[in-house]
Amino acid sequence: MTANITLPATATGEQSRRRDLQIVRRLDWRYLLPDPSLGEVTLIGRPEGTLLEALQMLSDKLIVIASCAQRMPTTPGNSDVAVVRSCEAGAVALASSALRIGGYLYWELGATPWRFSLRRCHAALRRHGFEEIKAYWCRPSFEECLEMIPLSEPSALAFALSRRFDGKRRWLIQAAVRLLAGVAIPAGLVSCWSVVARKTGESRIP
Repeated sequence: MTANITLPATATGEQSRRRDLQIVRRLDWRYLLPDPSLGEVTLIGRPEGTLLEALQMLSDKLIVIASCAQRMPTTPGNSDVAVVRSCEAGAVALASSALRIGGYLYWELGATPWRFSLRRCHAALRRHGFEEIKAYWCRPSFEECLEMIPLSEPSALAFALSRRFDGKRRWLIQAAVRLLAGVAIPAGLVSCWSVVARKTGESRIP
């Protein structure tokens, strides 16, 4: 025997509000930008989870480019924000092309194969016309991010990695992280990291 169960309107309304909050919080990184109003956004890469829904809800205009091989469906240089969810070689170059001067890149990356080098990341982005580059550890994941820890600040990173420990072990972890953070962050420590950068000029790569 089966029965149809109708949830009270208050219950369905609460579920809807929670869902809307989850979608909106997927874009909490926008508060790292000078203006959290996203304006025109170009999304590069295959969106996962609630990212596409959130961008559709909060951007004035959304352009989706699923692959770097796909032709750009709008005039280059018009977007205020480029969101990249791709490790393709041409993804950052495509983002630079899509952005207006003064626009912002937000780039989400998973764990690196070996290590994440802040210096290498900065050098690569500068070649594509980006400055004001900042990298963040998104904990525990992009989809359910509760905190964004700046990787350029060794003290903040050391605290985040060592707070589960006490005494001498905590001190050793903090010392090791401060030493490594300026050079390279070992793979496995940071599973979800993102980059925010401002486009200040044209790409210097032909």
